[in-house]
Amino acid sequence: MNFKDILEEDLDIFINPDELAEKISIDGTEINGVASSAISDKNKLRLGNQGTYGYGEALYINQKEITFKTKDIPHKYKQGDRIEFNGELYAVILVKEELGMTSLIIGEQGN
Repeated sequence: MNFKDILEEDLDIFINPDELAEKISIDGTEINGVASSAISDKNKLRLGNQGTYGYGEALYINQKEITFKTKDIPHKYKQGDRIEFNGELYAVILVKEELGMTSLIIGEQGN
């Protein structure tokens, strides 16, 4: 077994509905993922209370961080994309990919 296989096994434990994950839907694709309404302190510092959206500033409310295996949704998201998460439309605020996992911080755009 190589290092890549070991990492994949660890992902299977983390992204497991019997452990931390739950069934989530992203753009109509149902996968196992971890969704949290709590944004880490590190990301709060990066985001502040506002995020850039389009050509102006927008206040994001109801922020969530969702994490899933990158291979489950091969589409590459970027800041500013609109996605449907569990039937609701959100803006992608921040994207992070590492070790076979993708984390998206998403938020509803407020007025």
